[in-house]
This record gives sequence, structure tokens and C-alpha cells, in this order.
Amino acid sequence: PPQGVEVKAVNSTTIEFTWNPPPQQFINGINQGYKLMAWPERSPEDVIIVTITPDYHGTRHLGYISGLKKFTWYLTSVLCFTTPGNGPRSVPKLVQTHEDSK
Repeated sequence: PPQGVEVKAVNSTTIEFTWNPPPQQFINGINQGYKLMAWPERSPEDVIIVTITPDYHGTRHLGYISGLKKFTWYLTSVLCFTTPGNGPRSVPKLVQTHEDSK
């Protein structure tokens, strides 16, 4: 799975992900990109997935999931996918979106 995954709420509806790619020797095939996943802690079936194209220039990757519910706890995970399919997910991390100041 992707390494060193960090997740933080940017505002009341957006979560920012940063991560390092998995070690190249463990990628089965050619890295086609990453899938960022977030799901409400209480409803794991409501998974939101955002696909990110790999950036070969930097070591640290960056991506966002927006359109989330405000002031809600989300479990988040990242995986790398290749032509044969999805790789293993990173260990889920819990993050809470911000409460609107209005």
C-alpha cells in the first residue's frame, strides 16, 4: 500500500491526503494511479472514491476529496492501482471535517 499516509481536514467539506508511493518492487504491473477513499464512520457503505493520476516528479503525492458532510468523522484510505487491479489499501485513518463557522 502507499506509505506515510497523512490526512487532514482542510475545511468543512474537504479532506487533504498526502502520501508516498509504494516501493516500486512491490507494485504489480505499471502504476496507473491512486484511489483516495473516504467513508463516514457510521456508514461504511457510503464510500467516496477519487482517482488521482500518478505524479512521477515528486516523491510525496497530494490529493483531495471534497463534497463531504460537514462536522463528520470519516475513515480514509489510499490504494495504488495497476492494470491487473487494485493494490492493498493503506491502514484507515480517522479524520473529522470542520464545523462551519456560520
